[in-house]
Amino acid sequence: MKNIVGKDRMTMQECVDFFGFSRQKIGRLIAKSKLKKLVPPFPFIDLTGSDKRHVYYFDKEAVSSWVEANSMG
Repeated sequence: MKNIVGKDRMTMQECVDFFGFSRQKIGRLIAKSKLKKLVPPFPFIDLTGSDKRHVYYFDKEAVSSWVEANSMG
């Protein structure tokens, strides 16, 4: 976990380990969210400000809520 603005955020690897999604699956969810093709959007934070390499962080509670909402169907 990394502390960002006073809140603990998960790194990509921690999100993979905790939720069992692959990096590729998370990448696809982020891409669809950026293109506004996923409702509700996948909760992520991109702090890089660059077009080359992105470093994403995730709020554990927000991702848990997102998974719960999408699994209810």
